[in-house]
Amino acid sequence: MKMKKRPLRTLSVLLTVAVLFGVFACLPVGAAETFIDGHFWYTVENGEATITMYTWYGSSDEVVIPSTLGGYPVTGIGQAFRYGSSFKRVEIPDSVKKLESYAFAYCSNLVSIKLPNNLETIGNYAFSNCKKLASVTIPNSVTSIGRNAFEYCNNLTSVKLPTALETLGEGAFNNCSSLASIEIPNGVKEIGDSTFWNCGFLSNVKLSTGLVTIGVKAFHFCKSLTSIKIPDSVTEIKSNAFAFCESLKSIEIPDGVVKIGSLAFDYCKALESAFIPKSVTEMGEEVFGDCSALTVYCEAEEKPVGWNMSWDRLDYKGGKVAVVWGCQPPEKPDEPETPDEPETPDEPETPDEPDKPDEPDEPEKTAILGDPSGDGKVNANDYMMLKRHVLHTFKLTADQIAVVDINKDGSVNATDYMLLKRAVLGTYKLPTA
Repeated sequence: MKMKKRPLRTLSVLLTVAVLFGVFACLPVGAAETFIDGHFWYTVENGEATITMYTWYGSSDEVVIPSTLGGYPVTGIGQAFRYGSSFKRVEIPDSVKKLESYAFAYCSNLVSIKLPNNLETIGNYAFSNCKKLASVTIPNSVTSIGRNAFEYCNNLTSVKLPTALETLGEGAFNNCSSLASIEIPNGVKEIGDSTFWNCGFLSNVKLSTGLVTIGVKAFHFCKSLTSIKIPDSVTEIKSNAFAFCESLKSIEIPDGVVKIGSLAFDYCKALESAFIPKSVTEMGEEVFGDCSALTVYCEAEEKPVGWNMSWDRLDYKGGKVAVVWGCQPPEKPDEPETPDEPETPDEPETPDEPDKPDEPDEPEKTAILGDPSGDGKVNANDYMMLKRHVLHTFKLTADQIAVVDINKDGSVNATDYMLLKRAVLGTYKLPTA
């Protein structure tokens, strides 16, 4: 008797169950549920929404992120826009407080972005490789910028860091090859490793007065940097911190620095002078390697015990940097005194107005017979005034009536009008007064 074959359907069902069981077994316990609202996917935690995916990359070159989704305020943005290539501009609502890691990484056509006024954190790699991003203003509410947050933003020329910033992550602006200047806020205590690595156009740097540590390769390959003032608060300059800053001409290590790492100023070819105070007790090897034009002025009388034996080695051939021991620290120029405010001169007293001369009395006008207008002439205007008076459409004053009683009969009437009109027309001569 032939054995019946087991249907393949049974096997496929078993495999499906096994696969599903394996998938769900890998899901974290309590994973947040995902919701969809239009093109936005989001999760909700503690009554706040975080956008996790954006599903439409059509022809529009602008993305406007809503302030609420499903009735929940949008407070976070995850990797939702990573690798977005279609849009050029993004507007983020003020409800957003956090940009998580890779939020806008590799947005190859992103030119400008409006960051929200209540933003607190910019995560690791948040804008990594946004190669067309030209400028960004980070709001003053931001306290933390994560690792490699703006790396390889090759078109970024200016960044205004917020005054409230406390954490500036490692590599935050590395390879921003167009960045020309940067000012570190006073709240930043450490510039992390490789923060400005290979920012070849960076020429103007202002470090914070509260800075304590300058990290490994922090300004490595900043070839346009010609000078930098290290604040008195700094205690450690780590290895390769300013290596290959080929245009750097002079450096003054402030009193208070304790440790300088290996190769900290390696290959600073233009460096001519450097002063090292007594406070430096540890020095790595080849701190000034390949700085062939350099003379180092040391406040110490001789090499301190904690300095590496090859701290002053110039190159692999065994050459050494020129060193002068027992030097006094360079005098700092006095702060220019603020000139006193010039006293405001007293307002000059306003002279009294000169007495105006009395207006001369107007000479009395001589009344002219037939001239009620008083202009000194007998003309058509006068007999028209008399005509209107006779017709009772105009009333002459007593003085005017006195000069239009042409026939001197004690009354003014049509006869006087006719005589005056004839006088104006030249067919009658007015009697003298």
